[in-house]
Amino acid sequence: MKTLKDAWDWYEHARTNLYRRQRLGTPHWDERSSGANQIRDTTDLWKDENFKPLSSNTIQKETTKALPPLAPNGFGGVDGELSEATQA
Repeated sequence: MKTLKDAWDWYEHARTNLYRRQRLGTPHWDERSSGANQIRDTTDLWKDENFKPLSSNTIQKETTKALPPLAPNGFGGVDGELSEATQA
């Protein structure tokens, strides 16, 4: 990163992608959920060795620990949704 804008862009992308991973892991990753069955049936994601060992709990724990330093004031939504400014 060479500029403040580069650093800010990295920060926003890192925060947004951690949030997305958390959202994916929470309701959609658990093998008991219908979302996990849809992901498994429609993608090769479950065949990827990097994703096979992940559980919904692991995703939730990792993102819950990683997000607060990047979003000390939360995401602005009641359930952790990103603000409109962050989504743009």
